[in-house]
Amino acid sequence: MPIITLTTDWGNRDYFSGALKGLLHSSSPGIEIVDISHQVTPNSVQEAAYILKNCYQKFPKKTLHFIGVNQYQTVPTELLAIEYEGQHFIGMNNGVFSMVFDSLPSNIVVVDQIESADPGFDMETIAATAAHLLSGNKLSDLGKSPKEFVVKRVFTPALEEQFLKGIVIYIDHFGNVVTNIDKELFESQLRGRKFEIYMRKHDVHSVDSISTQYYDKPDGEVLALFNSSGLLEIAINQANASKLLGLKLSDYIRIEFK
Repeated sequence: MPIITLTTDWGNRDYFSGALKGLLHSSSPGIEIVDISHQVTPNSVQEAAYILKNCYQKFPKKTLHFIGVNQYQTVPTELLAIEYEGQHFIGMNNGVFSMVFDSLPSNIVVVDQIESADPGFDMETIAATAAHLLSGNKLSDLGKSPKEFVVKRVFTPALEEQFLKGIVIYIDHFGNVVTNIDKELFESQLRGRKFEIYMRKHDVHSVDSISTQYYDKPDGEVLALFNSSGLLEIAINQANASKLLGLKLSDYIRIEFK
């Protein structure tokens, strides 16, 4: 059974996801639709990319993934269809895919859209594109290569001899705070030294150890661990770290080596 996944910032209150699902079932009878998330922070391509990046490889080959985030911009945006690692992807040329993939996809086209009242984001075109790909047809039949593949420049951790500074890139449903500092980078800088992880510019909170589980610390205590994606995460056992520590997206996290 062909699978298509949906990752959007549409929420569950409005009709948008329901309308798209209806079109997908009508154009591709027998498909299975998997909702990855419709709760992406509005227009946050970085958040959508983090979510999809960490789950698309768990799906079987030939799965089709749709990203509907930040589709309405101040300038018209192209609809892309991409083949990458044996799977297909549909979404806008707004930089989101540059953060999902580890390398530049070689098989990518701008979809020739069906004429409609909404040239920037047309559900009929999305459904027709999905039907084409899920039926095993060629990606190249959908359109031509883009003149430019939009790349979003993501802040990379800043390195000094005594410091490593990153930012918050995602906050999950439980309020756990995910940073862009990965385990390999941290361990390469550690070199047997002690360290302190500081949160927020006024250094109100800090952690000097890495846990392996949330329950390594008593209820209500702040902890740091590397999550299943290998990224440094700040959490509070049985509590919402984002709210209690006042941490938001793009806030700085600083590690001081001693």
